[in-house]
Amino acid sequence: MKSFQIINAAIIASTLSTVASADLVVGYNFNELQSGSPVPATYAADHGIGMFSTNFVAGDVVHFSGSSVGRLPEDANGRGAAFRVGEGGRNNGSYAQFAFDSTGFGDMTLTFATKTTASTGFTSMDIQVSGNGVDFTTIETLENLRDDSNWLLKTVDLTGAAVLEDNADAVIRVVFAGGDASNATANTRLENFIIDGSPVPTPASAALLGLGGLVATRRRRA
Repeated sequence: MKSFQIINAAIIASTLSTVASADLVVGYNFNELQSGSPVPATYAADHGIGMFSTNFVAGDVVHFSGSSVGRLPEDANGRGAAFRVGEGGRNNGSYAQFAFDSTGFGDMTLTFATKTTASTGFTSMDIQVSGNGVDFTTIETLENLRDDSNWLLKTVDLTGAAVLEDNADAVIRVVFAGGDASNATANTRLENFIIDGSPVPTPASAALLGLGGLVATRRRRA
């Protein structure tokens, strides 16, 4: 009986370790195009399965120099995507969209680097989530983007966004607002857009955890 309990405890510990570990779900580094060139209408994820798209006016999203802030160890320093305010502030309310496959993952976290043109770039961005690409909910608003013109690392906790979990049609939108209409080239840049998550327990893992609980209960009753 004692040896069974030891084996059972080892199996459960291994299962818990697998469930709790954080893994890369999807990542975008924007490194592939040349500086100053327009970002294409769609852009495949550099890591994982995903697709970037935007409704910014064509030509108002370009590649500039990027940053090492928040980058993955295997990625080189490269380009960042610069989202311009546009003539007359025409891109206020426009978005950058990141669709991705989170199948098998939950408890996710988003990190990315951002940099804004001082005084005239966008002042805020809404982080929105969707499980179908149609219905979106704002889970956080990042404000005061102009306060520091250096690259900053932003972290968004996605653990409460159930629609993103274990979903092949997960979508995150970044909606920009507050850009100064007098400066068409003022911009906010995104770089190293990374989503990490924890593996969702498989039915077999859940069964093992349940078995461990049953054994513990029987030991207490004995």
